[in-house]
Amino acid sequence: MFGALWVKLLLSLVFVLSVATDLQASTYSVLEKVKEAKNVLAPYQPRFKLLYTNAPKTKKKRTQKKIPYALEREVALIGLNMKDGTLRRFDFSETVTLDPKKRPKVTPPQVIASNDECAVIWRGGSRWGYKRNLLLDCQGQYFVVLRIMMPSYRSEPTIITGQKSGKRKCVSGPKQIITGAYSPYAPELYQKDLVREGRLYLESVILKALQQLSAAYVRSKTPQEEYLSETASLELLQALLINEHMDSEEFLAALSVKPLVESYWVEIALNKEGTHGLSVSPADAVGIAQFICPSYAEDLTAFPEAKLDAAFLRGMRDHVNAIKAMVVHMDLDAALRWSLKTRSFCGMLAERMEECKAVSYFAGPKKLHAVVDARSQLWDTRGVITKGKRKFFPPQLGEQALIYLQKFRKIREYLLET
Repeated sequence: MFGALWVKLLLSLVFVLSVATDLQASTYSVLEKVKEAKNVLAPYQPRFKLLYTNAPKTKKKRTQKKIPYALEREVALIGLNMKDGTLRRFDFSETVTLDPKKRPKVTPPQVIASNDECAVIWRGGSRWGYKRNLLLDCQGQYFVVLRIMMPSYRSEPTIITGQKSGKRKCVSGPKQIITGAYSPYAPELYQKDLVREGRLYLESVILKALQQLSAAYVRSKTPQEEYLSETASLELLQALLINEHMDSEEFLAALSVKPLVESYWVEIALNKEGTHGLSVSPADAVGIAQFICPSYAEDLTAFPEAKLDAAFLRGMRDHVNAIKAMVVHMDLDAALRWSLKTRSFCGMLAERMEECKAVSYFAGPKKLHAVVDARSQLWDTRGVITKGKRKFFPPQLGEQALIYLQKFRKIREYLLET
């Protein structure tokens, strides 16, 4: 049994290497196949069941309350045979522990479901979420997974306005079952036309967001009071969007940032307006711009003229709206949360201003201006600083923030070169 499993896994790797040659002779469009897969799964309603346990009794509450601890769910997927363009559907069931900390530690590659005809091989990405790299092996015929549909259990934050204060704040709604679908990235889909399609789409929504801000004559809150649409370049916004969804470990291990950037564009091409509509980070940041609800509530209050969608999740799933929120948020940071020294230091060079905005967006404005105030020209370094004969250890960017800055620089450099 163990030997047969590894044979399947090795064959799947051989398939990845050999499929590129077969693609040259293919006559079908991958994007058309994605649409076909969407139509197949559109009417499907996967079944699910919450599994409960009894909460321990307390002195104050003698009655036991049942609480959900796991989700038993159906998963449906559609695979594409890259050689002849045929689609294959596969359904299976799995049980997911709701507390991520209590989930079993598993690593790919791994067969996660099978029947008499097919086996689903998990090759990477999220094991329990939507972003899985899967391959369907049906008796030696390989199908790259184009579409996944399954239920998940989560609460959705909403923004409410206080009746007396008029201030906006975020509240978390009750947890509920949400069924969603997504087209995951797979290495076999790394094709020039999909790379181009994804880049063009991303650039188009960025330009549309900037055009809307320009048409509304929204001005910056900084002392310069320039138009908000002039405070963020196309390269800055695209680099931030790519950076937010680029794995740091993959970046550090990669010889070049090119395949990481282009694989993201492929993912964009496969999902278009649905890209990252279901993504939620461990910090509860959602959507293509990875916003948290309190930050969005502040932006809504500070910039009513930007006409951001008042509904948080809907606004984050609307790419144009989410990018407008990014521009607004970076301007608020620079105007209200950066120190005078930080604004002066960052504003000396256009490239440095973009880098400061990127770090502030990721690590927060307090971290940025603390480091700039303490380290000045050495703001992007870590460790001891020597001044004369004395050595100091001033505040520094955290490791993840420094990697984020490194990623941003490499992504921006690639965007400007291509």
